[in-house]
Amino acid sequence: MLLEHDGEATIYTDPIRSRECFYSDALDTRVFGTDAAAIGTAIPEPTLSEQSMVEFVYLSVILDDRTLLSELDRIPFDGYVTATDTGSLSRFVYRPRTFDFAEELARRLRRALERRTRLPGPKGLLLGAGYDARVVLSQIPDITQCFTVGSASTPEVRIARLLSGSYGADHHRIPLDGTYMNLDFETVQYTNGINESVHVHQRGVERMANVRTMYHGWAFDTLLKDFFVQKSRLGIGRKSVRLSSLPENPDPARFLLEWRLGIMPDSLTLLESRSEIGIDDPRGYFRSLLESEFEECRRRCRNEHDVANAFGVKHLLQVVSSTYRRSLHRVVRRR
Repeated sequence: MLLEHDGEATIYTDPIRSRECFYSDALDTRVFGTDAAAIGTAIPEPTLSEQSMVEFVYLSVILDDRTLLSELDRIPFDGYVTATDTGSLSRFVYRPRTFDFAEELARRLRRALERRTRLPGPKGLLLGAGYDARVVLSQIPDITQCFTVGSASTPEVRIARLLSGSYGADHHRIPLDGTYMNLDFETVQYTNGINESVHVHQRGVERMANVRTMYHGWAFDTLLKDFFVQKSRLGIGRKSVRLSSLPENPDPARFLLEWRLGIMPDSLTLLESRSEIGIDDPRGYFRSLLESEFEECRRRCRNEHDVANAFGVKHLLQVVSSTYRRSLHRVVRRR
């Protein structure tokens, strides 16, 4: 959001930074925009941030407000940028109160869905078997077409077909073929490589969809189900069973490091074998990085359970495909 007052303009993110905005001070004047590649291309001598690269490969996110380029930054989470300054706000804050959680959630969902019913038709829905897409299908009254990726025999396609029929919508199956992903540079550039823009849900629909509005419930469930909150676990034999209760003494750094972050399970082991990177204790190194991030999150929280959740929301939409990183790396190589 851009606000101008007395000749001074300020750009604000929404409270969860659901749309990224980038800026750079490497030119004569500060430049900003939602197209990271365009700003990166304008930087006279861009350099690759080795710390950001290591964080992305082994945590799957880049911490703080940095990017893969040392001269390119993101507007802070729940923050703002002006011609000379950046800073954080206090809109996204956990303030524990006693109220009817289910009713409040339902009220907010109804309001969000009502706003989206005003979009022009004909309307379609990218329909999986999860409850996020089901909610959209049940609450948007004039969806006429639903689309599901997969083979005809997969359970998700069969369930989605039944759901579509229950609400009077035609169902279309998107085959797993050459349209599975679109890695064209233009696609990566104009979406900043967000995973959902390049992978299967958005591909293959164009040739069969005759709609003006396409709904998708992406991130719906992740934001609502405490995906990043640590739960108690009970050891039974050789297995560990997750319980619905919360641990009395949560350790958010250990939880996220071991369960939620990292492109592959053995990423830390791989890092230990790469002595040229210069990190003697990878687990301790990344834990210290996470602890630094948690300190920023703690000012928004009252307890440690919310710290991990705040971190997760802050970095949710930054868990992007490596194609975005490659697009920035391409800028570096061109220079």
